[in-house]
Order: sequence, then C-alpha cells, then structure tokens
Amino acid sequence: MARKSHHPPISGGDQALTKEITKSRAMTHIFARSAEKRREGEALIREADSYACQSLNERLAARQGDHLLADMLEERHPPRHI
Repeated sequence: MARKSHHPPISGGDQALTKEITKSRAMTHIFARSAEKRREGEALIREADSYACQSLNERLAARQGDHLLADMLEERHPPRHI
C-alpha cells in the first residue's frame, strides 16, 4: 500500500490554506463553466452546419426541379429544326 504523504502547512497556516482552497474552488467553477460554454458552442456549430446542409439540399432540389421542368417542356414542345 502506498504511503500517504502529508505536506507541511503553507506558510501563514490555516489562513493561507483557506485562501488556496478558495482559489482552487474558483478555478474548478471556471473550468466547469468553460466546459458548459464549449458544449453550447459546439451545439450551435452543429445547428449551423445542419442549416447549411438544408440550404444546399434545397438549392440542389430547386436546380433539379428546373432541369425537370425544362425537360418536360422540351418533350411537349420539341425544338424545331429548320
């Protein structure tokens, strides 16, 4: 079993230790908020990518629809060769 080491108290005694613990808790809170903000940002990026894909799909479908319409019109009214 590994030995537990006890570090000597930081100079200033309990007051300095309390200050270090407070700083540590504050940093933990900051890191937690940072991770939360990162998740929110990644979700927004996924949403933007989804909208971009939908837009591209709609534009491609509209182009395909234009080609289909042109083909249908050509079938009904073939070009005249003089």
